[in-house]
Amino acid sequence: MCGRISRDIEMDELMALFRAGQIPHPDTWDGDRLDWASLAAVQVAPTQPMLATTLDEPLQMMRWGFCARWFTALDQHGRPLVNARAETVAQKPTFRDAWRAGRRCLIWTSGWYEWQKTPTGKRPHHVQLPGREALALAGIWEDYEAPDGEIIRTVAVLTTAASDDLQAVHHRMPFALHPSAYRGWLEGRVRPEPAPDGVFEHFAVTDRVGRSDYLEPDALQPIDDADLFTRR
Repeated sequence: MCGRISRDIEMDELMALFRAGQIPHPDTWDGDRLDWASLAAVQVAPTQPMLATTLDEPLQMMRWGFCARWFTALDQHGRPLVNARAETVAQKPTFRDAWRAGRRCLIWTSGWYEWQKTPTGKRPHHVQLPGREALALAGIWEDYEAPDGEIIRTVAVLTTAASDDLQAVHHRMPFALHPSAYRGWLEGRVRPEPAPDGVFEHFAVTDRVGRSDYLEPDALQPIDDADLFTRR
């Protein structure tokens, strides 16, 4: 599953992706609603805000943890629903209505974390494009009305089977979109599928990323095997 992402993105880099994907450009939108300086993060965890794009709104924040409209509480199943399996998203009652209504989005990241099972414990890895280029993950969203009337936009990441070269880290991966597929995904013309081999790189990182509040720069730096299991 994808349970953590990184958002180490520069605004100029994101603008280039908007142009490449030919989707609505944030330059025409009231950017004062988002404080860009506060958006960069080496780690974003479930229940925290995701930076997302829909066809109607170029940039917005969505709570990570999908909540169907018929849920009576956020995280009704006891923990946030952070992923939706691409193979079953159209049939699962939780996601079915949002899928049929075309509530799809792009989730902006610089990569994601996976925990590899090893004989000595779980080893955290960061998966990214070479050079940690910004990328968009496919998401599905839904608005949840809280008991006090507040509308909370919630989101889950679509996942597929991992590409062969990432199977050693984890058997699942987010559906990561090429810029040429951005608009097609938002308009419902692109189906989720695993990335080809060789698209992503990965490396072990400090086990301190197991704490969702760990936001130090070394969360995105490769670490030697001998130093993996440091004292938290």
